[in-house]
Amino acid sequence: MGNLTWNGQSISDATLVDYLKRTSGMNPPPGALLAVQSGTPCVRASEVRDILHSAPLCTTRGACSEDSNFDNPGNRPIVN
Repeated sequence: MGNLTWNGQSISDATLVDYLKRTSGMNPPPGALLAVQSGTPCVRASEVRDILHSAPLCTTRGACSEDSNFDNPGNRPIVN
C-alpha cells in the first residue's frame, strides 16, 4: 500500500512533483485527481496531499481534487 501511480503507471514522489510542475503551465490546465485506496496508511496519503497542496497546478490554478470513492470506480465521473 502507498504506491503512487499516474495514469496507471507507477511513479516516484519526485516524478509526481515534476509532472505537476510541467502541467501547471498548460492552458487549459489538466486536472489532477488524487484517489486514495482503502488501506493506504494515513501518513502516506498525507505525504501525497502535501505534494499536491504545494503544486502551482493545485494552489494557483485550482485544478486538483480528491476522489473519495476509489474502491467503487463505477461511481466516478468519466469525461470522454
